[in-house]
Order: sequence, then C-alpha cells, then structure tokens
Amino acid sequence: MALKDLEDTLANTLRENSRRESEYGYYHPSTISGCPLKGFLDKMTETSTELNNYMFQGSAVHFYLQENPELLTQALYDAGFHPLDTRYEVHTIYEMEDGIHLTGTCDALANGDNGVAIVDIKYSSVRPETHQGRLFQYMSQTNTYSHMFGADEYGLLLLYSYANDNQSGNKPQNIPDSILLLPGEPNEDNWEMVKSKARQIHYALGEFGFPDGERWEDSYIPDEWWDKILGIIDRGNCPAYEKECNYCDHSDHCPVFNSGLKGMGR
Repeated sequence: MALKDLEDTLANTLRENSRRESEYGYYHPSTISGCPLKGFLDKMTETSTELNNYMFQGSAVHFYLQENPELLTQALYDAGFHPLDTRYEVHTIYEMEDGIHLTGTCDALANGDNGVAIVDIKYSSVRPETHQGRLFQYMSQTNTYSHMFGADEYGLLLLYSYANDNQSGNKPQNIPDSILLLPGEPNEDNWEMVKSKARQIHYALGEFGFPDGERWEDSYIPDEWWDKILGIIDRGNCPAYEKECNYCDHSDHCPVFNSGLKGMGR
C-alpha cells in the first residue's frame, strides 16, 4: 500500500468506529431519549450518520480524558468522590424486559456522600439559556444512565465547543471557564417515558420485519403504512423537542414533520 492511500484508510477507520448499535432488541439512551419515530426509521432504513467535524471533536475530547485519566480522577477526588471503576467509558447492558435491552456507556462512575454518581460528558454548542430542547434530551439520556447503573445522582458535564472560537459570533472564552455541570437525581417519570419509547421502537421493528432482515428506503415507504406505524409509535413524542427535526435524516418523508402536527412530548 502506498502512503497516498493513507487518507482513504484513515477515513474508513474513523467511519467504522462511529457506528451505533444496530442489533434488534438493543437500544441506546441517545436514541430512546429522542424521537421514537426517528429511532425506528434509523434502524428500518439502515441510516448511518456520517462522522463530521463536530462529532469528531467530541470524540477527541472524550479520548483525551480517557488517555489522561488522572485529570478526571483527580477532579473527582478533589470534589469528594471515589471512582468505582478505573476505566472511563464504563459500559453496561440493562435488561428492561424480555427481549428489550438498553445498552450504553457512561463516562465516569463514582461514589460520594450521597451514594453512587455517574457523570456523562457532552462536548456541545448547547447553552442552557438558549438550547432548552437539546438540553432536555441530554438530561433525559443522563437520567436513563442513572437508572441503568442504579445511581443515586448524576451530573451532566457540558463542555462548550465554541470556547475560543472567533467564528461563533461569541466573545472568545477560555475552556476552563466554559465547563458547566448540571446535577440531578434519578427521575422516575422520565425513566418510564424513555422505556415506553424503547418498547414502541422495538414493537414497531418487530411488526415490520426488522428481525427477519426487512429494510426500507425512505423514499419508498408506502403512504398506507404510516397509519400502522403511528398506531405503534406515539405521535405525542415526535419530535421529543423543538427543532429535533433539523437533525433528522427522515424529514423529507416524515408525515409528522410535514403535517406540522408535532408532539414535542416531555
């Protein structure tokens, strides 16, 4: 292989390592905390989000913290916590019920005065005062982790991705001044809503033959199927928050989006 082929092989490696769980019966908190119709269609149409610059930056930040574990470990100790796992990116599979599993990875698991705590890190352009929708999904995802790990509290650690970015239109900021931790305790109502979304996605996939290898193309979904799909998927949670459709690959064909009857259920 010639050196000139390096760019292609590196690109393929990055692409392969950015894929999500696609197995039937296994669902990620980032999926079930959002629009259940999107979660269903992502699997049925084999949608694969291409790794972009913003996603890569987030992965790079996580990798930096993993490769320099003393940074987060020392911060946890200084804050009065004792890490329960020497690894970061602690993985778990939670059996929600027969045939339905939640699978995901929290960034840190620790023990403190209030019991077990998890920390989930988001490298994002979200500002709590201006992005309530996406923040809701982040908090819902972190709340889901807290139940999966049996934690007593959680922290959503936001690292502002536009710090020191003159192109953002914001005043340049130092990264240490752009870190915000939002604490919370496990919320049962949100947990039940997320589990309900997982069931809907799972049942809809089974109804339309996903475990038998059936796959669709967005542009070839017959109109008469939508009533059946939306008889399983709760329209009230589609989308889960305002502007979620802006980040969806199915907007051109989604009847909820195109009808304007959006749920934005919380």
